[in-house]
Amino acid sequence: MREIRDRAKVRRMVRFINALPQQWGAPWSGPPVGKVHFEFYNGKKFVSNFEVGPSFFGRNFGDFYSEAAIKAQIDELGSIVGCDLWSYLQAN
Repeated sequence: MREIRDRAKVRRMVRFINALPQQWGAPWSGPPVGKVHFEFYNGKKFVSNFEVGPSFFGRNFGDFYSEAAIKAQIDELGSIVGCDLWSYLQAN
């Protein structure tokens, strides 16, 4: 677990998430479970979450939504947060 408090980094994460193609949907087969989870707070108030799986991004705030993600997108998010998300997601 790691806490990210750097405002510039958080802003970059939010811009990245908001720039996704907005193809969110509720999977008929049930929600996939991400391996990496981000929680966003404004002070102590929970605002939203975001998760990453090996081939998808997800949001679960009331209802679960996901959309397909490709390696380049996962690598870009990993670059923002400062870790190799792709390798972590591919590991067993």
